[in-house]
Amino acid sequence: MDDRGIWVNNTDDDTGIFIGGGQILFTDDRFKTIQTALGKCTYTDAQGVQHTDFGLLAQFVIAGYIAGSIIEGTTIKGGTITGTTLTGDTINGGTITGTKINNGNGTFSVDENGKLQASDVDVTGEINATSGKIAEYTISGAQ
Repeated sequence: MDDRGIWVNNTDDDTGIFIGGGQILFTDDRFKTIQTALGKCTYTDAQGVQHTDFGLLAQFVIAGYIAGSIIEGTTIKGGTITGTTLTGDTINGGTITGTKINNGNGTFSVDENGKLQASDVDVTGEINATSGKIAEYTISGAQ
């Protein structure tokens, strides 16, 4: 213990704990680096903005429940991701389920009844239809 806080070092290896300055710090290299910090920490978000606040910085966290207004990460994995709004450049998956799909600019949408609306469409392959029109041709379902 000194004027900075309490130091706890393991004499058998390089691990240690420091308590002081509003933090609890854990190391595995005699405080050359910090592996886990609990308390007042400074971090940089995905937009490059620095923040100082109380929190936990760690290599991993195992929890039954995590809540927050923003969760950022390079990769977020899970069986189910649920929310009102999901925003991203690319969404990869086997199945996307929902009541409506809309690209936001009015050129593509599918409603809850399966009605597809699209503009500037190129279609390749077989089209099956029982009614409607294509150019001047009427589709009547009768052969």
